[in-house]
Amino acid sequence: MTRKRSAATRRKIKLSNIRTKARKDGIEVDGVSDERLEAVVTTRRAELGPVSKPKLRGQKRSPEAKARISLAQTRRFAKESGIRVEGIPDSQLKEHVTRERKRMKAEGSYTKPKVGGKLTMTPALRAGMSERMKKRWQDPAYRDRMIATKRAYSHSPEARAKIGEANKKRKGVFKHSEAMKRKISANSVWRAKRGDFSYLGWVETVKGVPKAGRTKIGFRSLWEKRAMTLLDEDSFVASFQYEPLGVPYEWDGNPRFTLPDFLATMTDGSVVMIEVKPRGYTYAPKEQAKADACLAFCEQRGWKYEVWDERRLWPGLSQSEVRAAVALLT
Repeated sequence: MTRKRSAATRRKIKLSNIRTKARKDGIEVDGVSDERLEAVVTTRRAELGPVSKPKLRGQKRSPEAKARISLAQTRRFAKESGIRVEGIPDSQLKEHVTRERKRMKAEGSYTKPKVGGKLTMTPALRAGMSERMKKRWQDPAYRDRMIATKRAYSHSPEARAKIGEANKKRKGVFKHSEAMKRKISANSVWRAKRGDFSYLGWVETVKGVPKAGRTKIGFRSLWEKRAMTLLDEDSFVASFQYEPLGVPYEWDGNPRFTLPDFLATMTDGSVVMIEVKPRGYTYAPKEQAKADACLAFCEQRGWKYEVWDERRLWPGLSQSEVRAAVALLT
């Protein structure tokens, strides 16, 4: 829950904004007390009248530029609609596109192009934009207008200093409380059972059991995807589930839950809990606490616990070869 600012803090922010805007409008407020600030600025604004700000828009396009843009848009529209315009002169382009569109509508083969699609920035397009901006920047009037606009709509040095100090004081204020951390950890178990995470991808498996309402199994790392392939290929595995349960453990004296990656049922009826983790991560204190909790959890139920690192997923490969193998999974 976001903390609400106090009345004193809101008052300071308001006065800071008034001083910043006054300086931008050429009103001298240095030495004016906070109590008199609003009255002084209001009076001075009334004396000065409306303050003109530089326009954000650049120069107006010439008729020739507008005509070139219109033709380019028409050709793009024709291409997206499947209308051939090669060899059509500019003077006949619009009439040709209109005629072809009517013909395609009559035949039922016309497909309206999508509006607002994302523009693909090709190297040629980026180079063209860069050259046009360099050419415009050579115009002294345009350059002065852009500089004036940036100065008018940017924070003053005093305002930037105040914002920096406020950010330093706020650092760490919005960290989760211990109660919220426990709630998030417990909620992750519920989300895992539903398959309600943002997964890296989805895969169809032979022996995997999807979550309720799903036809595929999600994975949150390419290492887990590799593990699913090995489980499918293992003749001793009857079925497996991805993140089916949460195992409680303690960290710094506080209760948490960890989500083992797989729970595999073997053909002989035994159960194996599998955690997929790079070898270097297994030495971290928190990971060791999770592993100890999972091992005790499995011993109580007569299950087996295994940690699959790169030696199990890619036996015999070096670290560089493992990285290359992971890249092939994307």
